Amino acid sequence: MYVSVDAQLIDDFSDGDFSNNPIWTGQDSLFFVNSSFELQLNDTGNVANEAYLVTNTGVLNINDSITWDFRIKLLFNNPSNSNQPRFYLMSNSDDLLSSLDGYYIAIGETGANDKIKLYRQDGTSTTEICSGLNVFSNDINVKIRVIRDIAGNWLIESDTTLSVNNYVYEASGLDTTYTSSTYSGIYCKYTSTRSTKYIFDNISLNGSVIVDTVPPLVSSATILCPNTLELKFSEPVTSSADSSSNYMLIGSNISPLIVAYNNTYQLHFSDNFNGGDTLALKLTNIEDLANNILDDTIYIAVDDTIGNIIISENFCDGDFTSNPFWSGTDSLFIINNANEVQLNDTANIASDEAYLVTNTGLLDFTDSLQWNFRISLLFNNPSSGNQPRFYLVSDNETLSNALNGYFISIGETGTNDKIKLYRQDGTSTTEICSGLNVFSNDINVKIRVTRDIAGNWLIESDTSLTANNFIYEGGVNDNNHVFSMYSGIYCKYTGSYSQDYLFDDIYITGNIVNDITAPLVQDVFVTGNNLLEIQYSEPITANSAEDITNYYLNFGNGNPLLINGTLMGYELMFNNSFYANDTLELSINNIEDFSGNILDTTIEIIVPDTALKGEILFNELLFDPYAGGSDYVEFFNASNSNIDLYHYFVADYDASDGEIGNYKQITGHHVISPLDIVCFTEDTSSTISDFYTHNLSKIYQMDLPSFPNDSATIYLLTPDSIVVDKFSYSEDMHYELINDPEGISLEKIISNGSSNDFSNWTSAAESVGWGTPGVDNSQRFNQLISANQFEVQTAFFSPDNDGFEDVAVFSYQLTDSDMVGNASIYDKTGRLIKRVLTNKLLGTEGQFIWDGTNSNNQKAGIGIYLVHFEAFGENGNIITHKKSITLKTRF
Repeated sequence: MYVSVDAQLIDDFSDGDFSNNPIWTGQDSLFFVNSSFELQLNDTGNVANEAYLVTNTGVLNINDSITWDFRIKLLFNNPSNSNQPRFYLMSNSDDLLSSLDGYYIAIGETGANDKIKLYRQDGTSTTEICSGLNVFSNDINVKIRVIRDIAGNWLIESDTTLSVNNYVYEASGLDTTYTSSTYSGIYCKYTSTRSTKYIFDNISLNGSVIVDTVPPLVSSATILCPNTLELKFSEPVTSSADSSSNYMLIGSNISPLIVAYNNTYQLHFSDNFNGGDTLALKLTNIEDLANNILDDTIYIAVDDTIGNIIISENFCDGDFTSNPFWSGTDSLFIINNANEVQLNDTANIASDEAYLVTNTGLLDFTDSLQWNFRISLLFNNPSSGNQPRFYLVSDNETLSNALNGYFISIGETGTNDKIKLYRQDGTSTTEICSGLNVFSNDINVKIRVTRDIAGNWLIESDTSLTANNFIYEGGVNDNNHVFSMYSGIYCKYTGSYSQDYLFDDIYITGNIVNDITAPLVQDVFVTGNNLLEIQYSEPITANSAEDITNYYLNFGNGNPLLINGTLMGYELMFNNSFYANDTLELSINNIEDFSGNILDTTIEIIVPDTALKGEILFNELLFDPYAGGSDYVEFFNASNSNIDLYHYFVADYDASDGEIGNYKQITGHHVISPLDIVCFTEDTSSTISDFYTHNLSKIYQMDLPSFPNDSATIYLLTPDSIVVDKFSYSEDMHYELINDPEGISLEKIISNGSSNDFSNWTSAAESVGWGTPGVDNSQRFNQLISANQFEVQTAFFSPDNDGFEDVAVFSYQLTDSDMVGNASIYDKTGRLIKRVLTNKLLGTEGQFIWDGTNSNNQKAGIGIYLVHFEAFGENGNIITHKKSITLKTRF
């Protein structure tokens, strides 16, 4: 945002200082304020032969008149090119000894014709604009006034009487070359005998300044040579643009070796760029003269010298029905006398939309692709109701229907009509990139869009319509859709503009895929008691996908009653209901992809069951991830049924409400087979990065409740909010020798055991990387329960958290139900070490654990121990067993 405010620079140095109010900077050691309160050159040591001071005026508003007043006094006669005072009225740089753009007043030149002159400085060269009438060679002490009006007319006046407003005309001139300035200043060119004889005073500036709150932009970015980028900015920037560290190529993370400035900024990199790539250049901390910061990423296409022409169409044959063939609402378009395709809905047949598409073949997104086209409108101010589009990518040949792809458009509500790139998902659209320049009037523009193999999009425009005179508009990364068979033109219009859309010069380059592979069934889900949803590996024709005769289901269902398209596939409705754990057999025939390949297959679908309490159990939990990492939770299917976790909830206990809260729903279909696992994480990429022992096929991303790092209770609930399992965890459940559990998951030892048995959890082993998302737990005990009444299943164990026999596991097999059990550990002297079961209600079979600690939760010593197990039944039946076990260490 730019705001104009009044500016007044006034300094008569009466405070004896030039370091504040206002601040003058530069070679301040070479100046002082003398006893007459004047600013005087004071290079007593002849340190230099030129010196300067500048002050920041703010960005001068040249749309208003500006007046500069100042006094120059010289303590010598006959100034010259070697002994010359200057007053810089305007400068874009705070260094008056270096290259700059601006204007200055000077007195003194070779010869005796020393007049007040106005110069323009262009970099390091100077041009005289106008010269005064009067000669100033001796006893120079003059007030000078310079006025610039809004048209760029300059007026110079002088006053040698030094009285108030006793100015006489000196000169005038016209120059509008420079319209931006932030600095004014004084400058002295001198020899050693004049190094203390320059005086300046009574400096003032009246006008207005522009308060700049808008960061600079990259106005153009081009590839100058194979390893060099050339940048131009939308406004002057500070030396921050000279720093290599403020530029980086994303992906390679390489900064330029050198940044050189010569009216443009040239970035030289160590390696050449690859043809067909799109460079993503990140700019940070680039500062304009008003301290606004540019932090942005721009995209620059590297020409691909081997691009194949897919479509080349300039309509010179006067036809759009062949070579290539365009179809759609073709009766609403013509080829005009200029050989352009033109909307021609003269009768307002459609009155709102018309389109033409051409079949490009299956585009190859593993290589770079480029679209060139021209849009011309015979009206101004396009809008959402009168908008041209060019569809770059589409999986549907009917552009007025739901499709997946990308399009370029111009026109929206308001006057900010820019070239924009949209992604279309079904019937919804999302703006993913907007151009820099406004296109509202006299629109006739060539547009070039490039997509590289990484999904980086680059948009460029050319209003000159000449060959390759493109300028940067914008760029973005988006990889959502990588299937396309069609490109096309589309017009959204009202009756007033039904003949005012023109398209021409359409060229598409890249590669196409020769698809000879039939589509596959990617996934099938039971979504209701008589509903199946099928997802295919690639887009298929709607005619084949929605033909009910192409599907046949056993169990007396036959063909589906109805087929509806979904966001991901197709939903089939059948006559009869399915039953949990049934195996459905579905025949699929004559399903055709866009290349004419046919799918004929038969698949089996196991109907999932709904989990009862205790059938899906917590199996692993990471609640204290590394900094920047992600929590995760893993579930185990302890049932004999396939269970789909679609729309189940993960929640936690809300202490403030005293009830379960913070529900997070599982939005995808995740069918877990018996004894299988599934893992959910907030960030899949960080989880697989932090834990090398993982199975990506069983890890899914979702929004999880916040898992505190100390303790909490978490829940798994059905879609009807029935609790399936809960787990109260604590950081104290980690292996006792681990001081800091950050980045270490808790694993269940017996997966189908109780989630709230404190002894059934321990830390994941170090040998697997402290966690096993999507993989069997490193501490999991896999042996089946013994058929004996009581059995020690690990005769030897070593509780060292190495993932091998870290706990002692015992099993029991009882003939009576509802028995109460006790189990105690004794050392070889008969001393009680720990009670591991106390009056626990037992099932007819089960397992329990000793983790090798005593009753004080300290590690027990190496040796042989006795476990005493007893069970009591209601009928007076008593079972008692004593077994030995050895606690050892590994070397």
